[in-house]
Amino acid sequence: MREAVFRKLVELTNHQRVALTSRGNSSIFIALNILKNLKKKEGRILIPDQGIYSGFKNYLRLLGFNFIEIETNKGIINPASLVEKTKDAKALVLSSLAGFYAEQPISEISKVCKANNCFLVNDVTGVIGDNELCNGSHADILLGSFNSGSISLDYGGFISVRDRLLLEPVADIIALFKVYPEFYNSLYHKLNSCKRKLEFLYNQSAMVKKDLDEFNLFHRSMRGINLVVEKHPSVIEYCHDKGYPYVICPHYERVNEKAISIELKDAE
Repeated sequence: MREAVFRKLVELTNHQRVALTSRGNSSIFIALNILKNLKKKEGRILIPDQGIYSGFKNYLRLLGFNFIEIETNKGIINPASLVEKTKDAKALVLSSLAGFYAEQPISEISKVCKANNCFLVNDVTGVIGDNELCNGSHADILLGSFNSGSISLDYGGFISVRDRLLLEPVADIIALFKVYPEFYNSLYHKLNSCKRKLEFLYNQSAMVKKDLDEFNLFHRSMRGINLVVEKHPSVIEYCHDKGYPYVICPHYERVNEKAISIELKDAE
C-alpha cells in the first residue's frame, strides 16, 4: 500500500520525488529548510499580503528569513507585478487558492519565476487532484495538508519536488515527521477519490454563488472551494439557514477586507 500511495501522489503532483509528513506545518518547515540550502543564498522570500496560511510567516521568522509581503488584488497576484520583484528574490511562496476561494494565475506566475531564477513554492492544500493548480510543472516545490478540501483526513501532509536532489539535505528533518503505517490505507482511498471530491466542492461553490447573485462576490468568475462575499446580515442568515460555517473578515488567511468567507471547503 505504501508504494501505491507514492505512485498516486507522483501522478497527482507531476513531481517524481514525494515525501509524506505528519501534518501540513511539517511540510512547510521542510520546504523552508530546502530554501535555506539553495545555491542562491541571498535574496528575500516573497509571500502574498493575504489569502495564505499564517504559519508561513511564523516559520519564515523562526528560520531567520528576510521576507516581504507583495500587494495583491484580494489575494490574487498580478504576474506583471512580479517581473522586477523576482529578479533579486530567492523564492515566491503562495497558495494555489487565495483564501481557498480564488485560483491564482499559476501558469503565468510560474513563467515569471522561471525567467528570473526565483524558486516557486506552492501550497496546494485543498486542491490536490486539480490538473492546473496542483501541477508540479509550474512549481519547484508543492506541499500540502490532508485536512481540508479534496482530501480531509485531519492528519498528514506531503511535500514534492521537481528536482529529487532537493530532498537529500533535509532527509534528517523528514525523518522527524514520519507517518504511522496504518495511515497509508486511508490515504490511498482518499487519493483515489480526490478528483471527484474537488469537483463536488467546485460545483457547490458555483451553486452558492447563484444563490447569492445579488451580492458583491469577490473574484466571482474564479474557481474556489470557499467563496467570499460582501458583509451583509442577509448573507449571515443564509449561512445559518444552510448550515454553512463562515469566517468574518478582515482575516489574513482569507481576505483583508470587510467580507464573509463561506467555508465550503470541508463540506461532505
